[in-house]
Amino acid sequence: SGLRKKTVSPMTPTDSGVGNDMFGVSDVGVKHVLEGHSRGVNWASFHPSMPYIATAADDREVKLWRMNDDKAWEVDTMR
Repeated sequence: SGLRKKTVSPMTPTDSGVGNDMFGVSDVGVKHVLEGHSRGVNWASFHPSMPYIATAADDREVKLWRMNDDKAWEVDTMR
């Protein structure tokens, strides 16, 4: 588990409309993918001042992650 670089090229807004958000063209893109859950993640929250991410997924696990510019790693998993 951890952080890996996104290898798929970003979509342009004209590809299928998926690149659009409710305010027009999205100005964000995926740079890295966080890996560790065995099923789909349906919630993520970033701590406002510390380098932590909390995620919850369909695998019925809540994971706490610590991150820096290059990597992320699991700190704890709650079931």
